[in-house]
Amino acid sequence: LFSNYTGFVNVAGGEKTTIGRIAEIIKANIETTAKIYHKSEEECNQNMCSCADISVLRSLGWERQYSLEAGLKEEIEMIRNEG
Repeated sequence: LFSNYTGFVNVAGGEKTTIGRIAEIIKANIETTAKIYHKSEEECNQNMCSCADISVLRSLGWERQYSLEAGLKEEIEMIRNEG
């Protein structure tokens, strides 16, 4: 926000993860016994990880301040406090 850069920027943490992993982190933080079903990479026969290219962010001096787990936990707490 404080640079003169103009263009597209991926906003992400730069670590590989899967939707299944994100769902598991959320489940652990909302204290539910619900089951999450997702297939493994082997079952899908494809790479299930997602990782955004954050090279532009880094070139602008950005540094990650939260882990995926910490960011999701903070967001869940914010949602809880709104209700």
